[in-house]
Amino acid sequence: MLTTAKLFITILCLKDPYHRHHAERVQVISLEIGRAVGLTRKEQEVLSHAALLHDIGKAFISEKVLGKGGKLTEREWELMKLHPCFGYEFLKHFEPEVAEAILHHHENWDGTGYPDGLKGEGIPLFARIIRIADSIDAGCSVRSYKRAKPFSVVLEEIRRGAGSLYDPFLVSHCLVSVSKDLCEGGVLL
Repeated sequence: MLTTAKLFITILCLKDPYHRHHAERVQVISLEIGRAVGLTRKEQEVLSHAALLHDIGKAFISEKVLGKGGKLTEREWELMKLHPCFGYEFLKHFEPEVAEAILHHHENWDGTGYPDGLKGEGIPLFARIIRIADSIDAGCSVRSYKRAKPFSVVLEEIRRGAGSLYDPFLVSHCLVSVSKDLCEGGVLL
């Protein structure tokens, strides 16, 4: 599965090179959180694949939208919000547990996320972990439309989002397990 996952990421990177390193960083951060909460080796393997492939649905979105430098239009944003669904549809018959985590990695703890508005523990555990890891990397990374924030600022944002955006239990483990060593000058490596 890992070779196949890397192949899928390579396909996505042909459209948007940012995603290769983003996917790998989200994978590393997710696994740190997963180990901190005591996931088994098998669970870590599933989490690893889901984290690596969490944005694979973006391969089905145009380069124009993916690489846009600036605010997306309402229509572009609605299309972008479909990437978890595209990823799920792409993988559901091969890796159902991975696909489920991908589908729900933008759900918020308070039910305000997408695509299904799931809430609390109704959100699959792996998706809740990836949600945090994805936010950490997005905050610490330079993107076409924003500057990177210092690691400490990003972790404070995660802490403040506990109970609304993120699972508070996972946040408490994240704050002590995710290493600043992942960063250089506040930017994740």
